[in-house]
Amino acid sequence: MEGHDHTGVLVVCNASADPARADEWAGWYRHHLDQVLETGIYHHASRFKISEGFRFPAEATHLSVFETSRDDTAGAFADMTEALLHTNTPDRPPSIRSLVSTYRKISEHGDGSGRRANGVVMVFTDCTDPAQEDAFNDWYEFHGPHVLEMMDYFCVTRYVADNPEYWQAKYLAIYETWRDDPGTVQREGWEQYFSMSPEERGPDAPAMKLWGEIAFEREY
Repeated sequence: MEGHDHTGVLVVCNASADPARADEWAGWYRHHLDQVLETGIYHHASRFKISEGFRFPAEATHLSVFETSRDDTAGAFADMTEALLHTNTPDRPPSIRSLVSTYRKISEHGDGSGRRANGVVMVFTDCTDPAQEDAFNDWYEFHGPHVLEMMDYFCVTRYVADNPEYWQAKYLAIYETWRDDPGTVQREGWEQYFSMSPEERGPDAPAMKLWGEIAFEREY
């Protein structure tokens, strides 16, 4: 993200389980991000809050994205977890976790170098037909740059989950925008997309299952 060189990401979607302790929970998490980066396993971290009008499973309100340059992205998470066991970390206030997963980078389009992602849209997808998976991924290599041309995004990066659970999408695309209203960016983009002719839109995605499109605004 934001032009940082990386091989994959750890994605965490969560929320405070106790509204009365939400501020304490937020403070703990800011300290936690610093501790994760101090392990040296992840070299960049970003924190977002969900945009108004969007929902994530288990009512998650926040998104954290940790970037690594390790080839073994699943192993990076395991090593980070082990490293944190040996730090002086205060107890975390009650938390709800709806997603904790590692993803390997497939491709990246656009240029995020030196740019700040004030908002992101997370798009979770699957291919429902293994025989068409190559065609599905080829289509996405066309679709991503097409979205950048139409909408106010400057970069899109695609990932594949290391070990997706049965309830989890296999593929993730992160669209980055300089605007601080990513939900509006996405809605405006879709209005424009569906106002186009089939020829302008291009071919439909083969065998795609859309799990969700969720907009998040930058916190830090």
